[in-house]
Amino acid sequence: MNQSYEEQAKGINWAESTPNAVNWFPEEFLQQLPSEESQFRSEIADRLLTKYEHQMVQFTQTQEQELTKLRIEYVFDETHRVEVFLKEHRALLEILLDAVIPLRGCFGKDVVLQLQVGWDEGAPKTIYGVVIWKNDLASARTALKKFDETWWLDNSKRASGRIVFDYELV
Repeated sequence: MNQSYEEQAKGINWAESTPNAVNWFPEEFLQQLPSEESQFRSEIADRLLTKYEHQMVQFTQTQEQELTKLRIEYVFDETHRVEVFLKEHRALLEILLDAVIPLRGCFGKDVVLQLQVGWDEGAPKTIYGVVIWKNDLASARTALKKFDETWWLDNSKRASGRIVFDYELV
C-alpha cells in the first residue's frame, strides 16, 4: 500500500492537520488494471479521502463549539483530563449539554455543575457530572431521585455507562 506522509494516530487535531494519503489501493492491484481504470479508481479514492478529511474537520469544529458551551455550564475539575476524556468520547458532549436543564430543574437554577474524570486503572472510563450542593443530604437525595426519574433513566443508554450524575455536599 502506498505510504502516507503522516500516520493517523489518536489525538490528531483534524482542524489543523489532515494526513495525506496518496492512494487506498495496493500497488499490485493498480498495476493489473488498464491505465484508464487505474486512474479512475485513484480519482475516486482521492475524492473519498478528501470528503472524509473535510468531514473530520467539520466534526472537530462542532466538537470545539460543544466544548465551549460545556465550559459555560460546567466547572471542569481537572481541565486537561476532562477535555481529553471528552475528545475521546465525543458522543458524551451532547448528553452532558442536554442534562443541564433537567439538572437545574431538579436541583435549582443556581447550583454549580462540575465535571470530574474518574481515576480508573488505565484509561478513565467514566465522567462524573457532580452537582455542588449547599443544602442538606435529604434534599440532595430527593433532587437526584427526581432527576433520575424525570430525565436520566430515559437518557442513560445514550451514555453507555460512561456518565454518572451525583451530588457533593459542601
